[in-house]
Amino acid sequence: MNKIIIFFVGLCVISTATHAKETEWVSHGQEAKTRLIGTKPVAGNAGLVWLAWEAELQNGWKTYWRSPGEAGLPVIVKINDVEKELAYPIPERFELFGLQTYGYSKKVIIPFQIEAEALKRGDTEIHVSFMVCKDICIPIEHTFQPPQKDKFDYDLKIASWLSKVPMTSLEESKFKVMSHKIIGPVGKQRVIIDVKGLEAYQQADLLIEGPATMMFIPAGKTSKGDFVRFVVKTSGMGDIPDLKNEKLRITVIDGNGKAIDVSR
Repeated sequence: MNKIIIFFVGLCVISTATHAKETEWVSHGQEAKTRLIGTKPVAGNAGLVWLAWEAELQNGWKTYWRSPGEAGLPVIVKINDVEKELAYPIPERFELFGLQTYGYSKKVIIPFQIEAEALKRGDTEIHVSFMVCKDICIPIEHTFQPPQKDKFDYDLKIASWLSKVPMTSLEESKFKVMSHKIIGPVGKQRVIIDVKGLEAYQQADLLIEGPATMMFIPAGKTSKGDFVRFVVKTSGMGDIPDLKNEKLRITVIDGNGKAIDVSR
């Protein structure tokens, strides 16, 4: 991460669960408050339950997506020291200290799955680490005990935020990545991606994740009939790879609250 002011906050305490579908709110200074919320079992798998980490942020403060960009740290959830896969909703693109970053402002709910059996035990701990930034950046961590499973009901908030998670089943999407190519010499390569079916062309966005040493910088988009062409510049540090030999993860955001997540 680039040079920015960071304050370390020692919030590695444990929140006890209430007898409800959420834990109590935990205040992290004046910047944010967080809690866990629960809902019904995962569809098609009664052995798993959806939980979610909910954060409310004060004006101007941001927290981060799985790939924060040029600054910030992602939200990480561990259950008894094992990192969980998170269902990150569509992020916002914003600038921090002149750097391109991706994350969330005001409020975010990030769902994840947990084994139902783990909620019956009294020793389950859910550890969340995240960073908030405004004029300074503050890394925060907190350990929760999960809300009790037998008190869960269907939480419309989790359902709403799950609908904002980029789709990986492309059959359900109205827009699709039709082609991508990489041009230029290593170290100055550009990624060109054609997407079909985007209706809100002006609001559409595209994010690329790839090798950790690389940054992907938007360089423009144009509409050509049914297609929108995105051009993305790259820059890197250290041993810069040839992107033609690397796997790229592409998130296309349609500008109407939907997104797709594809690998190429």
